[in-house]
Amino acid sequence: MNLLKPEEAASELGISKKTLHRLCREGRIAYVEINDKERRFRPDQIQEYIERQTVPARIDCSAPSKVNSPRKGGREKKSVKDSRADLRKEMSQWQ
Repeated sequence: MNLLKPEEAASELGISKKTLHRLCREGRIAYVEINDKERRFRPDQIQEYIERQTVPARIDCSAPSKVNSPRKGGREKKSVKDSRADLRKEMSQWQ
């Protein structure tokens, strides 16, 4: 059986050796204890940790969709011409 050294396991996970040891202390990743100061990791233990940490996708990203979301403030964008017409209408009601 091929046991990985902490440096190798950390490299496999893309984390530092210090982070790997913290995960071991927290009980989040399994390891083989060689003696009081040495730990080794089986490849299947690394794979199990990766699978536990994997979060499934929440949305379908296969096809981009166009979403017509409202502009800031929740209003649709109006042209300047429409805005002026609305303003004239409102001003005529003041008189």
